[in-house]
Amino acid sequence: MQNFEHTPTVKRKRFLINFAFFALIFALSIWIIRYALPELFPFFVAFIVTMILRPVVRFLHKKLKLSSRVLSVILVILFYGTIGVIVIWMLVEIVSFAAEKIKDLPSFFQNQITPFLNDLFDEIQEILHNFDPEMALDFDDTANSLISTIGSTIMSFSGKIVGKLTDVAVSVPSFLLNIVIMIVATIFLLVDFESILAFIKKQLPEKTNELLHNIGAHLGKVLKKYILSYSLVMLITFAEIFAGLSIIGVRYAALIAVLIAVFDILPVVGSGLIIVPWAIISFIIGDIGIGIGLFILWAVLCVVRQIIEPKIVGNSVGMHPFLTLFAMLAGNFIYGGIGILLLPVTIALCQSLNSAGVVKLYKTAEPEPEENDPLSQAITKGVDAAGVWITRPFKKKLKAKKHSSGKKKE
Repeated sequence: MQNFEHTPTVKRKRFLINFAFFALIFALSIWIIRYALPELFPFFVAFIVTMILRPVVRFLHKKLKLSSRVLSVILVILFYGTIGVIVIWMLVEIVSFAAEKIKDLPSFFQNQITPFLNDLFDEIQEILHNFDPEMALDFDDTANSLISTIGSTIMSFSGKIVGKLTDVAVSVPSFLLNIVIMIVATIFLLVDFESILAFIKKQLPEKTNELLHNIGAHLGKVLKKYILSYSLVMLITFAEIFAGLSIIGVRYAALIAVLIAVFDILPVVGSGLIIVPWAIISFIIGDIGIGIGLFILWAVLCVVRQIIEPKIVGNSVGMHPFLTLFAMLAGNFIYGGIGILLLPVTIALCQSLNSAGVVKLYKTAEPEPEENDPLSQAITKGVDAAGVWITRPFKKKLKAKKHSSGKKKE
């Protein structure tokens, strides 16, 4: 009897069905991340904060013997309160500094830039006058027009900045509403997380629950490796910035290097959010040396980051550096800034699940014998050593707890 399951027609239909299914999932993921996630961002942040605070609540509940609900509320308020104070302080400092410099732009142009340009144009006009007096007159008109245009542009720029600040002030109420929603959602999730999780498990089949459990376990391992590897990237970035700012002669180089290194980890934003405006302002106020130094530092940071990040992250999670770099660029193109982190993590998770046999996504080839790469070995050992150093206290406590519980049973 003929087996119709392996005929070319059936294979084509199966391929088309699978292709349509994965295309639908892919399109849905783009829609969720690009359009739904920004609208649901308070709930997304609430979920992330809940996952961070859950172990802390469990630990304090066992040690202090207090109600987990009370601890949840206190920890959420302390968490958001601390971050809020730091962010508000930073914003006040940045906005006050920028507003002061922007306010002084017109007077700085009139008192510093205009005399400099007039002297420069007078010298050029004198040189041209020796060759052609008519050309010198034309140049004088052009120079006056250019100075007038620059002055009006700076005045217009200052006015636009003030208008933008007004728009930001108008959007503050909606921003505060999102903050309130975020805090309340975090409290509800953290207080009732176990009951919510139990309710969801009841609605799903046993195989689906098992698959989700495996995905969660492997995702935790992948995220741990990513956190350790990006911590190493942040440490290298801090060393570069601290060295660069110290050479330039900037005060408080260590503190500024810490802030910029934290910003450099953020997708799309990066160190350029601070260094580039700082360099431009330095040029405007006449600190040419600092401006040039900052632009050189930013260029070095960008080049080194593009080289070391795929290497460090790829080696720590078991992905080839080329695949890591491709996933970052593709994630940014498809999903936007968040895709720089999201797509590499997703690929690493799929690779981990496939290697463990939880899912069968692709066939793996036998690994070829690798040549000794000192940099790869050093990176892998460094990330593994950091992971052991961080988790050592928790493992000791767990071992001691098991030992004491064993004695009690005896």
